[in-house]
Amino acid sequence: MIERFGLDPEQKVKHLSRGMNAQLALALALGHDPRLLILDEPASGLDVVVRRDFLESTIGLIQEEGRTVFMSSHLVHEVERVADRVAIIDQGRLVVEGPVDEVKGSVKRVSVRMPEDAGPLTGITGLGEVQGTGAHQLLTVVGYGEEQAERIQAQGGRVVEVADLGLEEAFVAYARARED
Repeated sequence: MIERFGLDPEQKVKHLSRGMNAQLALALALGHDPRLLILDEPASGLDVVVRRDFLESTIGLIQEEGRTVFMSSHLVHEVERVADRVAIIDQGRLVVEGPVDEVKGSVKRVSVRMPEDAGPLTGITGLGEVQGTGAHQLLTVVGYGEEQAERIQAQGGRVVEVADLGLEEAFVAYARARED
């Protein structure tokens, strides 16, 4: 493990950088060959380059060895790069879980054209953030599908575009939906 992470076995721990300390901690955690590894904010306090290298080397090693990792992190964009499955927990409650692509795909940004005299859209299940008023509105919708499209059309709107969001945007949409 020391060789794998490029650590100098002669160097004292107190002289290691934060990134090297993180790699040493991971080497120690993996040293006894656990089948399950639980990492809580493993890249916390690391600069962007070191964090990226650390996560990529960690995930590469774990995938090679067929281990399972539970990783808790507030750096959602980092999780998106390395995870197969995610769970979004908000205020101690499991909100959604599944493969990364499914969780991301469950939230859409919907561009809508409305008549000038239209009021605010109502009765749209999963409606989160609404940007803009009047003729052009951008909606964030959790679980967007035919039902929501029909509801928009029934209120005089025309769906112009439906776009996927990243994991961080999906997380925010689910968190805001819990606030309502």
